[in-house]
Amino acid sequence: MAKKKEYRPKGPIQILAAIGLVIAILWTAKGLFQFGSAGYKEIKSKSSISKTEYKFTCEGTVYTNYAGMGLGPEHNTEELFIDEYNLRKGKKFYTLEMRSNKSLRRPAQIFSQNIGDLIVSSQTIKFDPDKKWLQLVSGSSDLKMERFIGSISLNTGNYSSSLRTKYKGDIIMIEFTGKCFGLEQIKSYIN
Repeated sequence: MAKKKEYRPKGPIQILAAIGLVIAILWTAKGLFQFGSAGYKEIKSKSSISKTEYKFTCEGTVYTNYAGMGLGPEHNTEELFIDEYNLRKGKKFYTLEMRSNKSLRRPAQIFSQNIGDLIVSSQTIKFDPDKKWLQLVSGSSDLKMERFIGSISLNTGNYSSSLRTKYKGDIIMIEFTGKCFGLEQIKSYIN
């Protein structure tokens, strides 16, 4: 004959263990769902943020010609320069900021709201700051900026600019030529 098992009530330890198991399962499930939604929120927030600045560098040769001061070609200098640029996009205008190992009193910022100072297109970045602004930046020193004009090709990365300065009335011409790096994504940033 088969033995009949008697029903025994569960003890308090078994009841607490069962409740603990249920809580652990629910807590684990909640954690998994929160982890998944956090990743979704992070991806969603990254795609909705618009980039407001684009950084790149240009490097090359700077050639300074002192002929306007009555000096011969043996006084001219040729050095290397490295510029770090930050193109900032505002609601309507661009700002081009520059840091360099050879600034030679070039302007550190050029703004597009001053018509013609900075023109940003899908092909080039051109700059030609207003003479009044250059004189303001020069201050009261003996070295005065007369003209700073240049361009960066977004297709080839070629950089060229010229700076015309006067030192105590004598003209000094400074030419920059080189290559820019880090322009791979700039067209999508501009458009």
